[in-house]
Amino acid sequence: MNKTETLQLPSSPNSAINVLRRSSWLVIQQRIDNSLSFNQTWEAYKYGFGVYNENFWLGLENIYNLTKSRMYKLRIEVYAQGIWVSDEYDSFEVGSESLNYKLKVSNYSGDNLDIMNYVSSTSQMHNGKVFSTFDRDNSPLQTNPGLKHASGNWFDSYSYAQNLNGPYNQTLQYYMKRFNRLTNAQQCRMMIKLSTSN
Repeated sequence: MNKTETLQLPSSPNSAINVLRRSSWLVIQQRIDNSLSFNQTWEAYKYGFGVYNENFWLGLENIYNLTKSRMYKLRIEVYAQGIWVSDEYDSFEVGSESLNYKLKVSNYSGDNLDIMNYVSSTSQMHNGKVFSTFDRDNSPLQTNPGLKHASGNWFDSYSYAQNLNGPYNQTLQYYMKRFNRLTNAQQCRMMIKLSTSN
């Protein structure tokens, strides 16, 4: 059951944001169709864009403010080739903008594979990487993967194991163990909730 609500940011008592909840999870990214381009600017990824309950990105600054003082879990759900897969991490956080919203996840579980740490001849891990967009290349080698893949993501090269913000039927892809390859996704969502170990 999906519902929208207003959430107080723990680090900013006077700041509140609108959020979408799916059961006990807070949705930070969702794509249900091709009606919204995710090839957005750094500023858009920082503050968020889209329509809740449809296609949207919550905003890196909001995600940072939520995860900086309390431990959150991350769950990723992807629909492709007629099946849903899920990957989950017991710990999820992003750094501040001064750290380019660096991603940190740990303690994987799920029915697919450890997508954020997966490395192969055609993919690089996302864990520990900083965020880049087409107009702000934070990759150490200045390869501008955000421009190459028309996406905002935690990557530092042209290769990836997931690109959930890429364009439909192009680089909106997820590595699926069942098919042993990157697979075009039709729907996806990233969700967080407070860890029970707090």
